[in-house]
Amino acid sequence: AALAAAALSLVGTRAQAASVFDLFEDLCLATRAEPAAALAKAEALGWSPAPPRLVRILTKPSEPGEVTTGAAGRAARDLHGTLAVVVARTSWMVPRREIPADTCSIVAGPSVDMAAVAGDVERFAATPGQRGLAFQKNAIGYLWRDLDGRRESLSPEQLAADPFSGDVKMVVVMELRGVVVLQLFVPEKEKI
Repeated sequence: AALAAAALSLVGTRAQAASVFDLFEDLCLATRAEPAAALAKAEALGWSPAPPRLVRILTKPSEPGEVTTGAAGRAARDLHGTLAVVVARTSWMVPRREIPADTCSIVAGPSVDMAAVAGDVERFAATPGQRGLAFQKNAIGYLWRDLDGRRESLSPEQLAADPFSGDVKMVVVMELRGVVVLQLFVPEKEKI
């Protein structure tokens, strides 16, 4: 309820109607979750600063030892209700390993169908969704690596063993407090 209330309290600009996945692809995937690039794209769409409470809720550590820095967001309203992009640098916890990562999230709701958004992500990722990749029970995760022109699905154990070969991405789709959240995690190779 707190996330939905924070999201619905926005007094921002109206965004043009677009699919939630299209926004995610443009703001998060196309920028590889790089915070400044994602925020600049949102600002170019006329989005305004997101409420600090919304940013805090979305960047709150979900695992012991997880650290999040540089959290910021932009938001607007459209046919879906509220839209927000939230970016940060975080530690991505995988079995026996902590991986520094950029993260970019799209929040949309309340009138967004999680199953439809998950289907869009699965088609894009060309890899099946996995349960248990994120802290939310209803979350579906998509973990893959693009390497030498091919895409391979990864398990968390495979990622922990070799997190930096190829272009690794994880997308999590979940319903959280009345809205749909899509999160992209991209390991920061230069920080290792």
